[in-house]
Amino acid sequence: MDLYFETQRRQQCALHATNNFLQRKAYTRAGFDRICKTVLPAIRGSFFNPYKSPIPGIGNYDASVIVAALNEQGFDMEQHDLRKPLGGDACAWPVVGAIVNMPETGIGSRLARWSGVGDGRHFFCLRRRDFEQDGDGTWVLLDSKLASPQVVGGAGDTRARLQGYLDRHASVYLVKMRRQRGVAPAGDGDHHGDAQAAETRAQQGAGQKPGEQQNGEEERQEDQHKKQDDQQHEQPQHEQ
Repeated sequence: MDLYFETQRRQQCALHATNNFLQRKAYTRAGFDRICKTVLPAIRGSFFNPYKSPIPGIGNYDASVIVAALNEQGFDMEQHDLRKPLGGDACAWPVVGAIVNMPETGIGSRLARWSGVGDGRHFFCLRRRDFEQDGDGTWVLLDSKLASPQVVGGAGDTRARLQGYLDRHASVYLVKMRRQRGVAPAGDGDHHGDAQAAETRAQQGAGQKPGEQQNGEEERQEDQHKKQDDQQHEQPQHEQ
């Protein structure tokens, strides 16, 4: 399958699940950090950020960051009620994907919970191979801990797979496409889409591609993060 696919790096499964769903490197670690600072006005100026790990460079982002990121890209993400089985329309248009947050039971996950580095859960996504309403309707699994994407099947197969995740106490978030991607539906009270559309028009008028300036800044910050990581790895290790 010719699909964009990111594999696991540190505890950045939320970032990988988002980019795998969007089928491009739409966000870097710097981009998710930006969302963490703006996802709720209440956290601005606070030393403790509840939407990511307090340890620099780890990641371990909260579901709220994925919600905000997909909202920026023209998608709505809603958690399915754990007390109810998935309905027949769970994988029907305009639902084009699902973000799954699965509890893990391995020793590494238990150590992460005990140490406070992580929460012992893992994000991954399922999505329609194409987003067209009249497409073939094939769904694929994009899990950053796997070696490659996997074909799940049609809507019925995918619904059964998601129900299996729910039965294992996972959180399932259904992702719906808006009428216009990147612009909020009229009258829903969400002004972010209007602001984003205005910014896009301004960038196009200046000869920039939409999001070019923001993505360029995020990539520069990501390069700085990588250099810092490399420097840490090059430092000699001293025996205790």
